[in-house]
Amino acid sequence: MLRDGEEALAWLARCDGDPESQMPALILLDLNLPKRTGMEVLHAVRQGERWREVPVMVVSSSDNDADRREVARLGATAYFRKPSDLDEFLQLGETVGRLLQRPERSLNSVAG
Repeated sequence: MLRDGEEALAWLARCDGDPESQMPALILLDLNLPKRTGMEVLHAVRQGERWREVPVMVVSSSDNDADRREVARLGATAYFRKPSDLDEFLQLGETVGRLLQRPERSLNSVAG
């Protein structure tokens, strides 16, 4: 687990520089990261050749339509709004499971 956007960008750069590094099956990304935003990290993920097929699930407290449109434009696979209710939050696991099982990955097909 990385603590902020700068660590995430540094990790991406290290993996890009090492073709033997193992790629994650899924990236869970918060929009409100310290130091660098989740949008910046998502942009970097989608710019890298090795990262293009890795699904990225944005997990955010924002329910703003503009945020949803922007993460879709940047290539997020799914968007999950963090609810305040525990039962709703537990749906995150179900959403991640569906995302990992789907051969095609589009924002609308698994978004929460």
